[in-house]
Amino acid sequence: MEPSVVGVIAGVLHHIFIQSPTQAKLFTTLYAYAATNVLFLVLLFTESDTLSEGPRLGQIARHVIIFNTFYVVLNGTLVDG
Repeated sequence: MEPSVVGVIAGVLHHIFIQSPTQAKLFTTLYAYAATNVLFLVLLFTESDTLSEGPRLGQIARHVIIFNTFYVVLNGTLVDG
């Protein structure tokens, strides 16, 4: 699955379960972001269509940046919204 799609899904789920109906506390939000990033990395490494030797560092960084861009921006849009 594309990191952008996973980021959108994560942003919506974060908004529904963490930020709604009231604004979550700072550390709750930071822990949720950290846990979601760990889950994304686990999914990235277990993805079946990665290279046989595994994803390269540049690919991992690009996927994490794309994922977090969609995750954080979408979640911020929904909260401010």
